[in-house]
Amino acid sequence: MTVRRLLARGIAVVSLSACTHVVPVPSPLQYITARHPDRVWVTRSVTDGGATVQLSQPRARGDTLVGLVGETLEAIPVAAVAEVRARQAAPRRTVALVAVPFATLGLYDLVASALRPYQVPPVGIPGGGGCFCNLDSICC
Repeated sequence: MTVRRLLARGIAVVSLSACTHVVPVPSPLQYITARHPDRVWVTRSVTDGGATVQLSQPRARGDTLVGLVGETLEAIPVAAVAEVRARQAAPRRTVALVAVPFATLGLYDLVASALRPYQVPPVGIPGGGGCFCNLDSICC
């Protein structure tokens, strides 16, 4: 398989997936109600143990976050939460991840064409083989 095909396949795979990152959410109840994420990471306050748990299928019920921790349904009061983090799209990372392979492919083509030996196309065949150009009076 050529380098070009490998790069093209790599670009296709990267283009089909978007980059994400996990960031703190400023208003957990509003975020969960508006965005309906698959999961969030909840860090409990220090007075409540300070542990971070992954809350799957989170829902807002009044002033409480409800969701699955493992296979157990848990309710965590917002007052007992230090931070909630959620996965969000990272468009700059996605653009960079797509642009770098395209730039690499372009650079590869540029270097490959510069290193390829230059070949002069045939103009005519001596001995009456005909002329391959439109300038009959000059080349034949």
